[in-house]
Amino acid sequence: MGMTEKDTVETYGYLIKELNARRITYIQLARYWALGDPVKRGTPVDIFQWKKLINGEHTKLFVNTEYDYEQGAQALKDGLADAIVFGRFYLANPDLAQRLINNQEVNTNFNLKGFYGGNEVGYTDYPTYEQQHKIQQ
Repeated sequence: MGMTEKDTVETYGYLIKELNARRITYIQLARYWALGDPVKRGTPVDIFQWKKLINGEHTKLFVNTEYDYEQGAQALKDGLADAIVFGRFYLANPDLAQRLINNQEVNTNFNLKGFYGGNEVGYTDYPTYEQQHKIQQ
């Protein structure tokens, strides 16, 4: 964070070329997330621009940050990424894969303070879809 778009493109381009040359299994890139940048130093860039620098025979591109089902599916369909990573969604939806497969509502009510420290509250206490709907009945 804090680099100009030009510097970001050059720096990450160089890094990705070097990682690809070393046949890294995957490279994971995060989209800009305003909530993760409270002082607004970051610069949103198109993370898919680096896909062309990666040899997909040995290195895959994983992307994350603020993807919903439709956006993730479209990125995969368009060949922009090899995998979509859902970090916070997996914490808040212990059955996320089943929810996506079954086109069920995804819990977006996160307790961000509980994600990285403390106890189970806001980290491992989120209900499954089935549990959530039994509670609401």
